[in-house]
Amino acid sequence: MQRTSKRRGRPIISSPADIRSTQKSSIYSIGAGFSKIWQSTPNIAKLALYGLSAYGAARGIIRNENEGFINDVVYIPIIEELLYRGILLEGIKGMQHFYNYIHKKEELTDTQIKTQQQFRIHIVAGLFAASHLDFSIAEMAFCYYHFGRATGYLKEKTGVFFAPIALHMAHNLLMEIRNRYFSPLTLSTALLTSSYFLYVPVLIALNKKILPVPNILIPNFVTNSTAKIKDFFSSKLKTQNA
Repeated sequence: MQRTSKRRGRPIISSPADIRSTQKSSIYSIGAGFSKIWQSTPNIAKLALYGLSAYGAARGIIRNENEGFINDVVYIPIIEELLYRGILLEGIKGMQHFYNYIHKKEELTDTQIKTQQQFRIHIVAGLFAASHLDFSIAEMAFCYYHFGRATGYLKEKTGVFFAPIALHMAHNLLMEIRNRYFSPLTLSTALLTSSYFLYVPVLIALNKKILPVPNILIPNFVTNSTAKIKDFFSSKLKTQNA
């Protein structure tokens, strides 16, 4: 089936091949395709890749004596994500499944599944924030806790480690740029290099609240902007899944 459109009175015909080519170039199509391939990959291959990634990152950290740009932007995100969103998050998930098998005599409801997911994500996010003791209490409580939430939900949503690792790398890259090239900070550079621009939109796109503030206290422009962002991502995901 061909699709036609008009531009200055002249019909333009798009062939099915052109439409498929446009869809393949979409970042959502690439992400969905990668996710399907990863989900079909044998677990032994996944474990081997995780092991090689952890080994390479650990060797890099030791070689660089835990210093340097590559260490902070590449190696640390790999190690931390494999530890927190890998070992800890998946470990708690495994214990939850074992508990369900022993004590639950029927299938879990959607609410129970969601509650257990939120429990493990919040616990791991709290541990992640607590591990950054060299930062202020405010940064630990807000920045790193919500960053841990964003990477946790991203891991649960996509089912792959590469999504939270990519977010973590982008976060550390922004922090490195700020610390290396914009020190001391002015208000404008602090806002432009804020890591909030990375994980706050991720939480919003995943329909997660940043703060437990009653809706009646949230300004209308914030509510409207958030709804537009959610609708944008929802429409993309629905188009992709169609």
